[in-house]
Amino acid sequence: MSYLSYDDFTRTEFKGMANVKEFYDFEVSICRLDGEMYIVKEDDGYAILADTFDGRNGSGNRRDKEGKGVSTRIKYYNNGDLDINLGDPGTGSYYWHRQIDGLLHYLPENVNFYMHRDKMFLIYDKDEEDVRRRNYDVTTVFEKVHDLVTLKANGKVKGCKEIKRGETKFAEDKPMKDQLEPKHFKEMTKARLDNDFVIDLNKLYATFRGISTGKYHMALEMHRPSKWEEYNNGPNSGLIRKLHVARFVSDPVDISKARSLALSICSDLPDSCLGANLRQLREQHNAKANV
Repeated sequence: MSYLSYDDFTRTEFKGMANVKEFYDFEVSICRLDGEMYIVKEDDGYAILADTFDGRNGSGNRRDKEGKGVSTRIKYYNNGDLDINLGDPGTGSYYWHRQIDGLLHYLPENVNFYMHRDKMFLIYDKDEEDVRRRNYDVTTVFEKVHDLVTLKANGKVKGCKEIKRGETKFAEDKPMKDQLEPKHFKEMTKARLDNDFVIDLNKLYATFRGISTGKYHMALEMHRPSKWEEYNNGPNSGLIRKLHVARFVSDPVDISKARSLALSICSDLPDSCLGANLRQLREQHNAKANV
């Protein structure tokens, strides 16, 4: 038979009647969610809380309940405002077993946030039911500046920097030499003299802070082809200049306009300088002109 030794004991959860009452009153005042989060009613709204810890002990494990607290992660205000605590769970500040995107489970679908190039961006549209759907046309994002972000009922956002997507825009219709800075024009001229120059019109997918927009950038790209054959070359090897003829276009009329504009900009350049796409466009244009 084994006996319970003096050193073999368990700490109590309750140290008296006052602790029992405190525990009971707290438990009946909350609504538990999955992921060790819970909702508490407050005077000015409802708070979604998560357990926190004040650090780690010497063995590397999280501290016991004596170092435990709670932190408001989301606060729904009665006036329609919304607070989101986007503190990094990886710092040990929060006892938060999910990744930070778990907060999206408890936020309305007119709110979304994501990571792109080590930065966090928010999407919020007070007049939209669902900004998380794939066909939502994102025109504005908010880059996180502070851990506490406030989404106002009137559509404004605090704690973030607002970034608007560029509008559909076309380059000016003027010769290439007037489009380039002196250093780029000088480099282009030198490449032509070296018989190492090609320019082509390419359709590039237009993204906005990591979001696919379903639109395109039409760009004239000037290269030194000899650089493509070098060891360890990349997609921009030998790139002299990229001139956007049109930005954020998708309408066939706009794309056709961009192609005509590209031909006009390159009208002074000989056929020997043109890449496959531009050469085909010029041949089609000349064929129509001769009809």
